[in-house]
Amino acid sequence: GILDSQGNYDDYLVARDAYVAAQQKEQSSLANQHRREQEWLARRPKARTTKSVSRVKRAADIADDLKKVQERNNQRSLSGVGFHGSGRRAKDLIVAEQISAAFDDTLVFEQCDVHLSAGDRLVLLGANGGGKSTLMKCLAQDMSCKSGEIKHAHELRVVQFSQDRAQLDQTATLKKVLCPEGDTVFYRGRPMHINAWLQLFLFGPEQLDQTINKFSGGEQARILMSQMMLEEADVLCLDEPTNDLDIPSIELLEQSLIEFEGSVILITHDRYLMESVATHFLAMELGEQPKRVGSYRQWEAQRSPKKVVEKITNESGQASTLSWDEQKELRGMEKRIQKLEARIEELGQRLQSNEVVQNIDEYRKMSDDYETLKSQVEDLYTRWQELEDHNV
Repeated sequence: GILDSQGNYDDYLVARDAYVAAQQKEQSSLANQHRREQEWLARRPKARTTKSVSRVKRAADIADDLKKVQERNNQRSLSGVGFHGSGRRAKDLIVAEQISAAFDDTLVFEQCDVHLSAGDRLVLLGANGGGKSTLMKCLAQDMSCKSGEIKHAHELRVVQFSQDRAQLDQTATLKKVLCPEGDTVFYRGRPMHINAWLQLFLFGPEQLDQTINKFSGGEQARILMSQMMLEEADVLCLDEPTNDLDIPSIELLEQSLIEFEGSVILITHDRYLMESVATHFLAMELGEQPKRVGSYRQWEAQRSPKKVVEKITNESGQASTLSWDEQKELRGMEKRIQKLEARIEELGQRLQSNEVVQNIDEYRKMSDDYETLKSQVEDLYTRWQELEDHNV
């Protein structure tokens, strides 16, 4: 189901916990009612009276309601899977000393020290283009440094989630990606049929032969996450893993990272995720030495004065840089967003209807449309801000 709440993310968490508790109570209550009605039906009552006919219908309605609540609760939990740690408790998984990186003549970062032990979860902070992905690639030894030294523990197992999901062969089928041979995957050393594994990530057996490029962005993120969880790892490197993910999947990711016994390197714009997961923060500015900070708020407070000065300097030296077409685009932006948000609200309500929920193909298509519309609205808000910043 879709949970809609008013307020900020903290308000949502309160509403979510209350909703989940209510759903669990409803499931328990319906299960008891269902049991009673099944006992009554087992006595084979004669459906000759209006009362008997009504109660048979009520029993069927209770069974349907129970099934829907169970499906919602099971979907939300994603069945409690997690990342598979190797159990290695080494203090020196990755040690980087005075490393620097550059592209041609452009310095990305310099004199960076990183020391990762089992249980460390490092979040890289910085604006887009600030060198976060480059540093992650260097630490994973997927990219050579300009200077300095990086040491990995012996036979270190690094499992990665790339921002562009490059690990996924877009032309391969879902089955080929997760289970190249046979019908069995191995999760934490135990065999599991591919259909059972896919069900944990909300995929059906009818999708096994579907190629990866046919899945939505959110579905591909879940596929990659499920692939990572089948691998034994000492270090997890995740570059923007929450892009396109729904909230239940993000919650699974959050809990799995917290419980992972190895080390984590994380890049994300999801503030709640980073603050929940991180044990260390490293702030980056292009061309500068990365600096350790105590929290996201500390980093934000340190960089805010610089941002304000830059904005004032830029605005004081220029007239409006918007063209006539851009000014027209800016004037119509609010109406465009309102129109899309109205469609999102309408689609969200339809997704909760019994007619749609009971038609899995229609539900999946409508869910994809819903996510696409939300992405379009986010893009419009970003564009709106860009236009406002240049509308001096």
